[in-house]
Amino acid sequence: MSFVRLDSLGSIIDGLTGETWDADRLRQDVLRRAHFFKDTGLKSGNKVILLHSNSAQFFIDLFALWLNGVCVACSDP
Repeated sequence: MSFVRLDSLGSIIDGLTGETWDADRLRQDVLRRAHFFKDTGLKSGNKVILLHSNSAQFFIDLFALWLNGVCVACSDP
Protein backbone atom coordinates (compact mmCIF):
# COMPACT_ATOMS: atom_id res chain seq x y z
CA MET A 1 0.00 0.00 0.00
CA SER A 2 1.39 3.38 -1.00
CA PHE A 3 0.63 6.61 0.83
CA VAL A 4 1.73 8.96 -1.95
CA ARG A 5 0.73 9.54 -5.58
CA LEU A 6 3.66 10.49 -7.77
CA ASP A 7 1.38 11.81 -10.51
CA SER A 8 0.20 14.66 -8.29
CA LEU A 9 3.54 16.05 -7.06
CA GLY A 10 4.21 19.74 -7.39
CA SER A 11 7.51 21.53 -7.14
CA ILE A 12 9.47 22.37 -3.98
CA ILE A 13 12.15 24.92 -3.17
CA ASP A 14 14.85 24.22 -0.60
CA GLY A 15 14.62 27.13 1.83
CA LEU A 16 18.31 26.98 2.72
CA THR A 17 19.84 26.72 -0.74
CA GLY A 18 17.10 28.11 -2.99
CA GLU A 19 17.42 25.02 -5.20
CA THR A 20 14.18 24.05 -6.96
CA TRP A 21 12.82 20.59 -7.73
CA ASP A 22 10.14 20.58 -10.42
CA ALA A 23 7.64 17.71 -10.45
CA ASP A 24 9.72 15.57 -12.84
CA ARG A 25 12.95 15.93 -10.88
CA LEU A 26 11.12 15.36 -7.60
CA ARG A 27 9.49 12.21 -8.99
CA GLN A 28 12.85 10.86 -10.20
CA ASP A 29 14.55 11.53 -6.86
CA VAL A 30 11.67 9.96 -4.92
CA LEU A 31 11.80 6.83 -7.09
CA ARG A 32 15.59 6.62 -6.70
CA ARG A 33 15.33 6.85 -2.90
CA ALA A 34 12.39 4.42 -2.83
CA HIS A 35 14.60 1.83 -4.57
CA PHE A 36 17.41 2.58 -2.12
CA PHE A 37 15.14 2.04 0.90
CA LYS A 38 13.71 -1.14 -0.60
CA ASP A 39 17.24 -2.44 -1.25
CA THR A 40 18.12 -1.84 2.42
CA GLY A 41 15.30 -4.18 3.42
CA LEU A 42 12.53 -1.75 4.34
CA LYS A 43 9.12 -3.00 3.30
CA SER A 44 5.46 -2.15 3.58
CA GLY A 45 4.27 -2.07 7.18
CA ASN A 46 7.68 -1.26 8.67
CA LYS A 47 7.88 1.70 11.03
CA VAL A 48 10.74 4.20 10.97
CA ILE A 49 11.74 7.54 12.47
CA LEU A 50 12.84 10.05 9.84
CA LEU A 51 15.33 12.46 11.40
CA HIS A 52 15.89 15.35 9.00
CA SER A 53 16.31 19.07 9.05
CA ASN A 54 13.79 21.16 7.14
CA SER A 55 15.04 20.52 3.60
CA ALA A 56 13.99 19.23 0.22
CA GLN A 57 15.69 15.90 1.02
CA PHE A 58 13.25 15.47 3.91
CA PHE A 59 10.31 15.47 1.51
CA ILE A 60 12.10 13.22 -0.98
CA ASP A 61 12.82 10.64 1.72
CA LEU A 62 9.34 10.96 3.26
CA PHE A 63 7.58 10.44 -0.07
CA ALA A 64 9.95 7.56 -0.94
CA LEU A 65 9.19 5.80 2.35
CA TRP A 66 5.45 6.36 1.91
CA LEU A 67 5.72 5.03 -1.63
CA ASN A 68 7.06 1.79 -0.12
CA GLY A 69 4.20 1.65 2.40
CA VAL A 70 6.44 2.45 5.36
CA CYS A 71 4.91 4.19 8.40
CA VAL A 72 7.01 7.27 9.19
CA ALA A 73 7.37 9.32 12.36
CA CYS A 74 9.19 12.59 11.62
CA SER A 75 11.57 14.52 13.84
CA ASP A 76 13.47 17.73 13.18
CA PRO A 77 16.82 17.79 14.98
